[in-house]
Formats: sequence, structure tokens, C-alpha cells
Amino acid sequence: MKYPWPVFQGVLVLTILFSTEAVRQCTDVSSFSQSFNASGAAQFNSTRTHAPEAIFRTTDRSISGARIRGIQDKRNADFVVGGLFPVHSDRNGINCGQLRTQGGVDRVEAMLFALDSVNADPCLLPNITLGYDIRDTCFVEQIGLDEAADLILTGTHSGVETGCSAVGNQDLAENSTNEAVPFTIGLVGAASSPVSISIASLSRLFNMPQISYSSTSATLSNRERYTYFYRTVPSDVMEGRAIIDLLQHFDWTFISTIFSRNSYGQSGIDDLHMLATENGICIDINEGIEENFNEVQYRQLVDKLLRSTANVVVFYATEQHVRGLFDQLANITQPRHFTWIATSAWAQLAASSQSLESSIVSGLFGIIPSFESLRYFQDYYSGLTPTKNPRNPWFQEYFQSVFNCSGNCENETNTSLSETEQEYSIPLVIDAVYTYAHALENYLNENCESPLVWNRTEQSCNGQKYDLNGSSSLLQYIAQVNFTSPTGNNIMFNEQGSVNALYQIINYQAAIRHNSDGFKTTKYHFQSIGLWDGSVNRSLSLKINAAIPVQYGINATGELISGPILSECSNCAPGQYLRTVDDSCCGLCDQCLGELFSNSTRSTECLNCSVYGEMWGDNPTVGSTSCVSIPNEYLQFSHPFSIIISIGSVAGLIVLIVAIVALAIHWKSPVVIASSRESVVLVLIGAGSSFGSSFIYLSPPSITICTLQRILLWFSFSLMYGSLLIKVIRIARIFVFQKSSLKKLVCVQTHHQVIFSLLLVAGQMVIVLLSLVIVNPRVLRKLQLSETNANSLPEIVVTCQPEPLLGLLASVLYEAGLILITVVMGTITFKSPANFNESKSTCVSAYILLIIWTMFFVSYTFTLESLPQLQNAFIALTNTLGAYTILGIVIGPRIFIVLFWKERNSKHFSRRATEGDVCASRDNMSSISGGMTLDTEINTEANGRHHDQIAPPLSNINDVQETVANVTVKVTNNQDIPTATT
Repeated sequence: MKYPWPVFQGVLVLTILFSTEAVRQCTDVSSFSQSFNASGAAQFNSTRTHAPEAIFRTTDRSISGARIRGIQDKRNADFVVGGLFPVHSDRNGINCGQLRTQGGVDRVEAMLFALDSVNADPCLLPNITLGYDIRDTCFVEQIGLDEAADLILTGTHSGVETGCSAVGNQDLAENSTNEAVPFTIGLVGAASSPVSISIASLSRLFNMPQISYSSTSATLSNRERYTYFYRTVPSDVMEGRAIIDLLQHFDWTFISTIFSRNSYGQSGIDDLHMLATENGICIDINEGIEENFNEVQYRQLVDKLLRSTANVVVFYATEQHVRGLFDQLANITQPRHFTWIATSAWAQLAASSQSLESSIVSGLFGIIPSFESLRYFQDYYSGLTPTKNPRNPWFQEYFQSVFNCSGNCENETNTSLSETEQEYSIPLVIDAVYTYAHALENYLNENCESPLVWNRTEQSCNGQKYDLNGSSSLLQYIAQVNFTSPTGNNIMFNEQGSVNALYQIINYQAAIRHNSDGFKTTKYHFQSIGLWDGSVNRSLSLKINAAIPVQYGINATGELISGPILSECSNCAPGQYLRTVDDSCCGLCDQCLGELFSNSTRSTECLNCSVYGEMWGDNPTVGSTSCVSIPNEYLQFSHPFSIIISIGSVAGLIVLIVAIVALAIHWKSPVVIASSRESVVLVLIGAGSSFGSSFIYLSPPSITICTLQRILLWFSFSLMYGSLLIKVIRIARIFVFQKSSLKKLVCVQTHHQVIFSLLLVAGQMVIVLLSLVIVNPRVLRKLQLSETNANSLPEIVVTCQPEPLLGLLASVLYEAGLILITVVMGTITFKSPANFNESKSTCVSAYILLIIWTMFFVSYTFTLESLPQLQNAFIALTNTLGAYTILGIVIGPRIFIVLFWKERNSKHFSRRATEGDVCASRDNMSSISGGMTLDTEINTEANGRHHDQIAPPLSNINDVQETVANVTVKVTNNQDIPTATT
């Protein structure tokens, strides 16, 4: 407005017209400080009382019949900027209530102050004057929509009749009869997001730009629906991120949330919940407040909060809902203290004169757009009084509310507004006004001839009409602005129509002073403790000033709460993890059982020991905090079976060594010679292999051990059984099959006996080798869980790969064949000569071995799956018993005679026994001639020798063969049988 301020306006005109210094001043972005310094503001205030009161008109009619509350001044204006401010609070969400002492009148004054600044600026929009049309929305959507509709329709010359058109025409009539009514180029506001959302749809319909200073809802970022909406405040999406970072900074992971169930609160809390989930923050109580909430419902909400264990509450709500909840909290006899996180919509509400109960909100943390308190505006605002500010009809009511007085309060003491705390949106209102000014200037510079001359009557420049009225021409220039506002903020809109997110973190603190009389006074104020910058890396966004102490509230005794309060879910102990459940925000702590473990107090899942190898939890039935190795289970030497088998094997080896020593000492004794020494040696080697292989079966499984097990078992069996079989076959050939033939027997010598025994062993080894090729020996490791509790520490049963069934069957049949043939041949030779009756012992041992093998096969088959580790015990036991059987029955009697019955080991005893047996053999040979009488006599090669020389002791089976072969048989019917000589 170009007011008739003689001194100020005269100096300004002379400066513009005659001073070249004005050109230099215009190179600056703004001449804000030059136009309104302290003295200029004072001079401006002193001249306001002379302004014509008629031009400040209050309208009180609307399209719908509701009350229209507003002020306007379009006189001498080229363009008009509309304003929408919540001067009054709402009443029941329908009507206007009490006048707001913060965020209402002060915002109106900020817009007026900015318009005065622009109009006084010789560099910004020179020769252009901006008027205003400001309305009161009362924080009610319907009222705000009515006001906006009336403002738009009266300001766009749309031809639609409105309730205020008569007033507007009257003003024009009073002002001028030949000037056109200036149209409105855009709206500043509204304050709340629900009101702005309602108005934004209307603005889009009439191509009316809208720039809000405090509507932060993310819904308004939808450019398709709200094309004409911009804001000088960041979006709630960024505010939600700032809140999450603040919660994480203080380690508050368990919170409650309350929100207004409208377009502002719902969208904001949805974004916050999504971010909280991503960052591991648990939401306990989450309640919405309806527009028509009553006291009973607020009290129910308070009761829910008091039952919650969360100590931090994020309140995403509009002011009327905040007041409703805190009014009920103030009625609690012993209220519980919460730490409140306030959004920008109500963060500074506690600072107003109609404040919330300060002790309840003490320690509050607020997120507000970053701003610097404007000294020039504060100087201007502190000098205002109802008398000095007649253009604002709400100022009288505001002045009385702030100082709690009636009538004319100017003469009372302590009625200065100098200590009034500047609200965060004051700079943002000024930024919105300057955005219109810069966008309009850019438009005029590009579309009007220079020098610019604006014709108010024709609403055109330089005689040519440029229709800004009702068109979208100015919108693109708003979107492209990039300037530094007088507030210090850089104004540049992003793709969502918002400015860069830069927030202040404020803390509502108490200054407690103890008086000398024992009383204490508490004064509250907001303290900026940090910044959050959305343009930098997330990890660097939040910066809390460590030099500034932070307060967390006042306790019931009125003293400051020391240290940050805790607000977190109960941590699960190590060995547990947090399991999410539907009916519990914090979830439940469950044990990490079995192979699972956790070693922290904030585990959301258990770790698996198996990733570290064969590991299991150290306390698997209660909850493990670390891993331990799973014990390997195999037939160890400490097992009772192993001890028994080991003792038996060691004893067998001792007996075997004694037998070997005894035989070696008496190697040429008659009994040893008669036992076929070479066969005995092979049997002893097999027995020693059996005793030794028992220790192989008790050793920890490995590839080598598994291979040796499959080889030594069948090697020892085949060597013992094969040697016995060859021996008994030789006896049968000499004493049984020799009867039917007087031909000399072949392949009955000692070396033949050894060769045939080894051939039988080779046959068994071929089967074993084929089995090893078909199924390679390897170690099997099978996890065996406890049958009573699957989580208990299990065992890894370590066994060797079982021999393939076909190979096992072939080996068993082979050994069984050796044993059966031995039994048959032993039965045939059962009545051999006394010195050569080993067939008896061999036959008995074969019977016993057959029984042992049958028991082994049954036990081995039935324990193949259930007790695999005991299979080795059965094999070792069978091996040991087999060796004991042969050692005790076949070899034992010979050792006993050699050591303890030496008279049986003499040449004399051997000769007598052999001669008697040979004669008996001769008598048996009488049946050769089919019943003829045979006269048999034994002749030696040297007749007439001494008896000892004629009949030497026949102590060897070879001697027996030679003696029997040299017998001369004479038949009584004078038919001689040819003498068989060797």
C-alpha cells in the first residue's frame, strides 16, 4: 500500500527518481532491511493512526449464509493477494470459537508486513501496488471453503454473484468510478491441511494459485489433483523421517501414536508407521481422534494411554484435537508424565497465552520448519497497539486476550508485545507473499514492454491487455522461482511443490528459580536443540547440539526429570529372540532352542549354529547363547562292550603269543610235527588277525579304518577256515580215500597245503575287492536327535559305510561254505589215527563257528538301522569268539600236551600209537579184494635191524603216507598184489 507517509514516501520518491543509488540497491534480491529498519518501523507505526479507517472493511456475508469474517484493501491496488488464516479456533468443528493468541493474528500481521515491504521496495515490482483480501477460516473446513469461494469469486471477475459483491462494489464506488476492480492473483494459506485440501480442489477449478505456509500433509504432494498448490513448508513425508531419526537418537523404540482422523493426521501417521516398521520402532497404542470427539471419548483415550507401557507419544494432530486431549490429561489427579513428540501443526501451541498445562507438556520435543526469528518483524510487531493498528479489526480482541484485559488496555502496564515468542510460520507467510511478488515480476518482465506501465482501468500493461485473471499464466512462473527471501530462506519448489526440508528440533524447557522466601517459580520456553536437513545423507540429517542441555520434563514434585526416560520394549535376554505376534506390539520372547542361539538382548531372530559346522546350542532346552560342538558317537574304548572286547582281544593275543613261543620252542617235537606245523602257523596268523582287527572296529571311523575293517574281517576268517579245511581234506585223502587206490597221492606235501590255503584266502579277497569297488568305503555322519526331547544336545553317529548287501551275502556264503565243507570232511575223518585226529577238533570248532556266525548275521541285520554303532561291537565280538574257538579247540590241546603232558609228546608213545593205528588201517584195507582174506605184514627197507630201526616213530602225516604206501599185501589164494613203492 502506498500510504500518505510524508517523510517516508517523499524520501522514497526522491530516491527512485533522482538517485542513481537506487540502481545499485536493485541489484540486491531484497531491500527488506532498508525498507523496514527499526526507525522506519517506528515511523511507520506512528503514521498509521492517520490512515483512513474506511478502507479497512470487514465483511460478514457468505454464499452459503455462514458468517464471513475478513478484511480487505483493494484501493489503489494493481493486484490483490488473498489470505486465509485461522484467526479464531474452531468450536465443535463447526463454528468459530475463541480468538487464537498464536498462529492467527500474528500471521495476518506477517502478511500485511510483507505486502508493505513489497510495496515499499523500489526494486521489486516498481510502480505496482499489491492489495489484500484476508479471511478467517477458524480451522474449520466448511468455513474455510466458504471464505475461499467468496474470495476467489470476488477476485476473479467471474461474473458469479457473491455475498460480498455488494460490499466490494461499494468500496469501488467509494474509491473510484473509473478504475476496474483489481483481480486476485493467488491465495496465501490455508494453515491446516484439511482446509487446504478442500480449497486446493476449488483453486484448481478456477486456475487460482495457492501457496500454504503450514499445510504439510503428504496428500497435497499429488500434482495431478492439486496442480495449483504450493507451499513454503516441507511435506509431512520429510517430517516423518525427522521424527524417526529423533526417536532413534534417543533410543526410543517403543512409542504410542495419536492422530487426527482427517487428511492431515491420517496420511502423516501412515507414513510414520511405514518408516517406524522399516527402522524397528514398535507402535503400542495407535488411536485416531474423530472431528466430533466429545469429553467422554477423550477420557477413554487418556485411559488407554495411561495403561500403555510406552513413555513416548507422537501426536500427529490439529490444534483443536490437541487441546481436547490435554484438557482431559490436566484433570487427572496424578497424571503420568509422557514425552511428547509434536508435529509442526501444534509444536508451539504451548507457548500461547491460552497455553496447555505446561507441566504436562514439559520436555516436549517439536519438529518445526527451521526459521530465524525476524528482528525487523519483531520490532514492528512489538510496537503495535489497537490504536496504532486500525486496519486490523481483530487486533483489539487479540490485545485483550493476550493481556487478559478488557476495554482499552494500552495504558496499562506490561502490555508490550516485545516478549511475545515469534511463531515458526511467520517467516513462511512472508516467503509466500514474496513468492507471488517475484513470480508476478518475472511474468510482467517477459510479457510487457519496458518500461512497465500498468493500466489499472484496463488491467493491462502498456495499453495491451494481458489477461492474468482466471488463467494459468502465473502458475509456471511460481513453479520456476528461485530467490532468497528477506527471511533468509531460499525459495525454490521441487516436483511436489514443496521447499527443501530443513527442520528445527525444539525442546519445551522449564527455568526453575527458588526464591528467598522458599517458593519457586517456573517459567517455560522453547529451546532449539538441533537441526534436521533432508538434503544431506540420511546418517547426517540429524544434528543435536551437544552444548545445549536437553530437558525431559518435570516430575510430580516439580523438579526436572534427570536423564532421558526409557521407552523401549522389554529386551529379550540372550538365548531368546523377539517373536512378532498380532496382539502384542513388542511381541513375545521365545527361546532359541536346539541348534538355534542368540547372543544379544535385541535379537529379532535366532542364529543357526549349523552354519558354523557340526554345532548345537550350548543350552538347547532353555535357550542357547553360543554354540558347542556336537559330540561324535561311535563305539569308543570306554564303552562297556569295548572294554569287554578289548580285554578279550588282549587276552587272546597273550594266549596267542604263548602258543607261538611254545610251538617255536618245541618246533621239532612229535606232537608239533604231527599237527602239520605249516597249517598251524596259518591258523595262528588268522587268529592274530582276528584279535587285532577287534581294535580296528573299536577305533574312530575314517577312510583307512573303514577299509581295514572290510578287509581284515574276511581275511582272518578265510585264513583260519581255509587252513583247517585244507588240513582236514589232506587227512581224508590219506586215511579215507587212500583205501580205494594204491597209487601214490599227489599234492599232499607241506607247500601244497600252504598254497591251497592261500588260494582260498585269495578267493575271499576277490569278493572283498569287488565290494570295495562297488561301494567305496567312506565315513557316514548321521545326526541323531533325542527321542525324549528333540532340542536336547544330539549325537552325530559316526559309522563306516555298510558293506553292500550283495557283497556281504557273497562273503557270508563263502565263509559258510568253508565251514560246512570242513564239517563234512571232519565227520568223514572222525576216526583217523590218534596222532592225526585233528579232524575231530576241527569238526567241533566248525560246528561252534557255524552257531556263532548264525547269531552274528541275525544281530547284524537287526541292528543295521537302530544301533549302527553297535554293529562294530558284534563284528568284533564274532571275530574274537571265532579266534578263541579255533585257538582253544584246535590249537589248545597241542599246546597243553607240549607244556603240561610231555609223556604224550615222546617218540615211544608216538610209535606205539602210530603202529597200532597203521595196523588197524591195514585191517581195514582187507576189504579191497571184495571179501578175500588178506595177510598183511609190514616190512621195512632194512630187515634185521634193531626194533627202533625197524619201526621208527611215525610222528608226521608224511611218514604215515610213506609207510602205508610201502606195505606189501599178500593174498592167501596165492595172488600177490603189487607192492606200491614210493
